[in-house]
Amino acid sequence: MSHTTIPKRMKPKKFTKKQKEDWKLFKLNRTVQLNKKQLEYVCKLYAKIFNKPLWYPGTNESTKPLILMIDRLDLVYESYN
Repeated sequence: MSHTTIPKRMKPKKFTKKQKEDWKLFKLNRTVQLNKKQLEYVCKLYAKIFNKPLWYPGTNESTKPLILMIDRLDLVYESYN
């Protein structure tokens, strides 16, 4: 279980019904290594839910920011909806 929390300054939006369905499918099918389509999906959804600029981690960068994004989206999916 992740110990990620959402900082108070970040006010996430609730998932729409479609976003919930898509995230549920993503969670069922995600693997350790995300393909390009999955990476784009996570980054775009994160930007929408947290009202942040769209940002993609570089191919040679740490995976930690991406893992944090997924963990925070999971939290919103599970507790804010």
